[in-house]
Amino acid sequence: MTGAGRRVGSPAVELPLPAVTLSDTAAAVRAEVRGDDGRLLTDASYDSRAVAPDSLFFCIPGDQEDGHRFARAALTAGAGAIVVERWLEVDAPQALVPSVREAIGPMSSVIFGRPAEALRTIGITGTNGKTTTTYLLEAIIRAAGLRAGVIGTNGARIDGDAVELARTTPEAPDLHRLLARMRSAGHRDGLPRYFRTPETPQLQSAGIAAALGPVAAKGGARQIPLHAAMRLEVSPQTLVQQAAVAAAPGQRPPAAVLRVMVLVLIKDRNIPVRIPLEIPVWSDRPLKPGDLVEAVFSIDLADAMPKAAAPGTYQVYVVGGRYLSGPHALAL
Repeated sequence: MTGAGRRVGSPAVELPLPAVTLSDTAAAVRAEVRGDDGRLLTDASYDSRAVAPDSLFFCIPGDQEDGHRFARAALTAGAGAIVVERWLEVDAPQALVPSVREAIGPMSSVIFGRPAEALRTIGITGTNGKTTTTYLLEAIIRAAGLRAGVIGTNGARIDGDAVELARTTPEAPDLHRLLARMRSAGHRDGLPRYFRTPETPQLQSAGIAAALGPVAAKGGARQIPLHAAMRLEVSPQTLVQQAAVAAAPGQRPPAAVLRVMVLVLIKDRNIPVRIPLEIPVWSDRPLKPGDLVEAVFSIDLADAMPKAAAPGTYQVYVVGGRYLSGPHALAL
């Protein structure tokens, strides 16, 4: 709706969105449709001052104002269709629902391609400590090499970047638009290659046993040994090379070489130190996607750590495909 006061919507953004019509969105709530001309809808709004071209405008009745009063203003601004609780005398496609307030969520989700279904969502409730918990979870998720999005009282962030948010509790169109941006951000080229899949991989805290040895000094150089025994799944995300892998004289050649990533979360840094590894594995039969194999390795983290790393406790993770181990505390 419109009226005095600041803008309450969030700006439209260009995203890869599905081509949907009013009838497509109406099907989500079994709404009755009148006048659908097949026009494609690319945004959603509940504020006639913030209508983007080809938006679906929701006429929400309120305590002070009735959104139906602003339907003409929204259509003049470029809305392609409206959602109403009573038919209006306007020349525009309309969807009739018992409650616009109840329909705005499911219909907005369709407009933006049901982004929540492509994301793993964590809800945090309680009296105190909610914001702190979001920061902790965001750090853990990003340390695992994934992208994290946060929505809370301090605003919104996508992979650490602040995003404009008019309300700490966004209305449904703003929320689904923001989730669509998060979904899109999860597939951009900055993501490590073997995590870049059609959907965010589901990491399981199983299948890897890792331990940090004591920090020692040898020849004046610091040593930080990490030992790991892990179960890896052969997949496009882990497979480097299969069969015909060179071996040292007198040794049986490995059946494949698989990818592993060690992540060290350094204090006061936005991203972890990444240590990519290629681990040879052996098998008595040819390997195929979905097979589970055992792999072991040992490395010296000191080679990747900053030479002047400040004393303190760091966090170490081991990621192999969809398996995650950590955090392991590293005291320097």
